[in-house]
Amino acid sequence: MWFVLDAKYKPVGILDNTVPNGCPILNDNRKEQILNGYNTLAFDVPANHKTANLLETEGFVVFTDDNGSELYRIKRTREIHGEQMIKTVECEPGATADLLTQRIRPVEFTSQTLTQVVGTLLANTGWELGESYYDDVVTIEYQDYPTSLDAIHQAIEAFDAEIEFKVEFNGTRIVRKVVNLYQQRGRKTNQIFEYGHNLQGVERSEDTNLLFTAMIGIKDGMMIKDKAVGDPKWDKFETGDDFVADPKALELYGNNGRHIFGIYQDNSASSPTELYNNTCAQLEKHNKPQYKYEVDIALIGNVSIGDTIMIKDRTFKPELYLNARVLEKTSSTIEPEKGSVVLGEYTQLRVDPIVAAKRIQQSVTMKQNEWTKAKEMSDQLDTRMGNAEEKITDDAMVKTVMSNPSYQNSMDEKANAEELGDKVSKEELDQKSEEDKAYTDDKVDNIDFSPYATKSELIQSSDSFDFKLSKSGGINLIRNSVGYSDTDFWYKDGGTPETIQNNELKKIGSGSGFHFKKNTERVNLYQDIKVTAGQEYTVSWLVNVNNSTEYAYVIVYNGDVNDDNRAFSQYTDLGVDTNGYKEYSETFLAQEDDITLRIGAKDADAIFTNIMMNEGDSSRQWSTAHGEVYNTNVKIDMNGIKVNSSNSKGYTSITPEEFAGYDEVADDDGNLEMEKVFTVNGATTEVKALQAEKEIDIKPVKMVVVDSPTIKGLAFIPSID
Repeated sequence: MWFVLDAKYKPVGILDNTVPNGCPILNDNRKEQILNGYNTLAFDVPANHKTANLLETEGFVVFTDDNGSELYRIKRTREIHGEQMIKTVECEPGATADLLTQRIRPVEFTSQTLTQVVGTLLANTGWELGESYYDDVVTIEYQDYPTSLDAIHQAIEAFDAEIEFKVEFNGTRIVRKVVNLYQQRGRKTNQIFEYGHNLQGVERSEDTNLLFTAMIGIKDGMMIKDKAVGDPKWDKFETGDDFVADPKALELYGNNGRHIFGIYQDNSASSPTELYNNTCAQLEKHNKPQYKYEVDIALIGNVSIGDTIMIKDRTFKPELYLNARVLEKTSSTIEPEKGSVVLGEYTQLRVDPIVAAKRIQQSVTMKQNEWTKAKEMSDQLDTRMGNAEEKITDDAMVKTVMSNPSYQNSMDEKANAEELGDKVSKEELDQKSEEDKAYTDDKVDNIDFSPYATKSELIQSSDSFDFKLSKSGGINLIRNSVGYSDTDFWYKDGGTPETIQNNELKKIGSGSGFHFKKNTERVNLYQDIKVTAGQEYTVSWLVNVNNSTEYAYVIVYNGDVNDDNRAFSQYTDLGVDTNGYKEYSETFLAQEDDITLRIGAKDADAIFTNIMMNEGDSSRQWSTAHGEVYNTNVKIDMNGIKVNSSNSKGYTSITPEEFAGYDEVADDDGNLEMEKVFTVNGATTEVKALQAEKEIDIKPVKMVVVDSPTIKGLAFIPSID
């Protein structure tokens, strides 16, 4: 199942070939790459399906598989209307645009961990660092205002890291967008792929464009010749003033005995020794031709991006053995047997047949003495077995068994033939069992299962139903559940909580909440709710408790609150802060057709949000109640419609009782008070003040503004149609 999101990350649909009437994926092609973690996704859907209209450019698709969830941004769509109506969607990584729009000002990170560096580079992008393999301190400098994406690419190149972009998605919203850094993605497998002549579905390429036999290392103010003792593994290379060279590569691939120089710009070295080691590592990557093998997935089996496998190339003499990695993978969820992988970044394995043969011969010699001893023991065993056979005859065995006291005692406990005469035989039992089985099978085969759903159909229907409920709203039984309409539908006791809206609450989901300020007395909100007796209901909520001496709580009463017949009571820990929003959930069985919900706090500062009550034994994603639309400017519920002004504290109210506008008006002392500034009473509109720019037409008279050098005022003239 894939999820379709709009440009604001709001889920609007699903793509699933298993859900009845769902939008199917006709074809798909996903390309994964090790280089910079740049994955792409393209797929086709029926253009005439309603979900196809929701696949818009700059919207998103959440792709899910066994390795987690990835976010893709839709960049191109096209539709073909012919015999088939097909919509093609092409996507790039969801992180690309986010990281390209942020610039990194010139900065130098000195003695900081890679985690700290990348965490800073991701600031204000909406992405955060997840896993990071490297936590030693590093030094790296950025100039020329690179984008966050370019800066991260420089960082992972400097430290030979590999990157992937993932999201955590709970089915209704993206919880986190993370960047993971690995020393090496994938796993080391035991698979062996043999490449030979005339093998279909395989293509091998050789590339020397980036082959160098020597590498110049550049870092301002440093020279390789000034290094101390470098890593011993690089002793095979020769060293110049500012370069390192591979004499073996020169012999094999040099330009008529001359070195082929590459240049390595080192942004992370903090000493000449580090510059030397890093430059040697770069030369090791480029001192040989680059072979790549593109292989059909059907030939290589199930591998993941970054996996390491062995290649046996039989076209070389002697045969070439390589450890190679999966650098690219193209695959399809609709046709898993189709696709390909690109193998490269290899290391050659040396296999010497003569040495191998000598090792086998030595092993055989070491085992020879053990095998000789085993042969002698086998001969002795044959002799003993022969002697035993002479003593073991039929008569001897029967005599030995029947004379044994245990056998005689056991036979005394057995039934005799007369006692068994009227019992059922085993053959008769077997026959009766077969008859019963045939009768049962016949009855089961004749049952008509067509009216009933299969397990898979129930699962699919359940998934679809959950999604529709969570997105359509209307399953919350609590009115004004987070306070967008102040405390409407609630009644208070002990004080009045504030209703608040802020960015933190928006990130959580609802955007609003009830704030109970610390008070030594209990402060409560109550709401009466209609339910069905005998039905299970689940109440869930988030609460953030601070400066707590006692607790915050949620209580549900069966019937009237004064009866104190509690369905449940849930309190936060006494005197303990929650350190952020903590989620609670309680399921109860309604005993009456009316319940009372109570939320409150005592001697604690508490903010309640995402308060939800739904049918069933599991909590649902928060939504408004049926018929409600709430945000910071518009409120629609069973009481009517209220639209807040964006320029003042005024608002317009449309209810069964009135159509009126309210705003702050100054009294004679200059104090602002909320007053009704207009109202509609039948055919009459009453206003507190009226401003007209040009004229007022009240048939049969029209008032017109006169503004001349000599006359300023109103002229009353006839109103003419």
